[in-house]
Amino acid sequence: MRSRPRRDSPVSHNEGRALTSLDSVTKHHLRTLLLGDGLVSFGGWIDYIAILTLSVFRWKADSYGIALIGAATLLPGILLAKPIGRLVNGHHVLHWLRASLLLRTLCTGALLLAGSLPVFIVLAVIRALFNSMAIPGITVLSARAVPESERTRYYSVLNMLNSLAKMSGPALGSAIAALGSEEYTLMFSGMLTLAGLGVFCLIPASSVAQSPVRGVERAASTERLGGLNWYAYAAVMLVYFATVFMVNNQLPVMLNTLQMNKGVLGMLVSASGIGNFLYGFWSAKRSTRKPLTGILSELLLPAMGSMVFFMLIAGYFVVWSASLPIEPLLVLFFLIGTFSARFAISANVYLATHFSGQLGPASGQLQSVQNAAMLLAPFAGAFVLSHTSVWQLFLLSGVLGLLGLSSIRLWVARVA
Repeated sequence: MRSRPRRDSPVSHNEGRALTSLDSVTKHHLRTLLLGDGLVSFGGWIDYIAILTLSVFRWKADSYGIALIGAATLLPGILLAKPIGRLVNGHHVLHWLRASLLLRTLCTGALLLAGSLPVFIVLAVIRALFNSMAIPGITVLSARAVPESERTRYYSVLNMLNSLAKMSGPALGSAIAALGSEEYTLMFSGMLTLAGLGVFCLIPASSVAQSPVRGVERAASTERLGGLNWYAYAAVMLVYFATVFMVNNQLPVMLNTLQMNKGVLGMLVSASGIGNFLYGFWSAKRSTRKPLTGILSELLLPAMGSMVFFMLIAGYFVVWSASLPIEPLLVLFFLIGTFSARFAISANVYLATHFSGQLGPASGQLQSVQNAAMLLAPFAGAFVLSHTSVWQLFLLSGVLGLLGLSSIRLWVARVA
């Protein structure tokens, strides 16, 4: 099996220049892309809160109903990954992205008019279908517009925006619902998506028609999703997402089991988000001196580091089982946030480096892997937690993750 040559050599001085050295047109396109992605991401997180809130408070959905809605909205991204990927990989990606955002906005508005819970769920699934086109579409646009020397910086800034959306979106959505109603929250999220659509309408289609690849990367752009690079990447993403979602979705249950304060969950999420944001800021600053090069080790290192921190959290619950001081746990979640930021940035750089010509299918299949992990891993976590304890779930997740990632590393070293 042939693999793409490694690119361990540093970029040249000219290729490592900062974003400010780019021509004004390129800088404008990159800033427009970042703004559009930020608005769409922000609207998506508020959508998420609004849909769950409406399900419970308007339609009186129980825990099984919420689980059904969550599963149903993940299925379009899993089942339709290949056709979505092919659709956004062509020359008309910008048109498909605009159409999907417009239809997502219309579906968001239609949710307000639903007359029953089944109709509400059907509309939420249709909205999820159009939403599933947004991430692959934006991924393709970004890779085609961002020069190779600016990838680390661009994806670092993008990670900062997504971190802000994750931290402030749910809080803002909850605040709007508390001050007004759940309908106002959904209306606001629709306005944000519509604003994102307006931003993407400002981008000329000619600027993202082709990918700016050259040299050794041109050969990679035609690589099919079946070589060593792809299988290694997909395996790392599957192991990482599966182990993370085993723990993440059970965190409220675990804190309740340990009789910790209700505010602890928000503090831990904030600590992780702050670490995520600060690493993105630091990475953007240092990207001109030491940019990422798209090798597998840049992906494995932060993933394995996160697994080590899971094991350290397990140790925390054993050592401080009586008092459970919050400070060490906040530090550990902060560090997990920094490593998850490095993982997300490295994943984007790796994808753009190895699959420039196949970004639509690659991003679509990646979304399928992530959605499948989000769908199945929480059930595995719930099963383990119901038969063991909190610290054992963290330990098992960390050990399984390390074993899986180490196996991938050994496999790649042997085959390459």
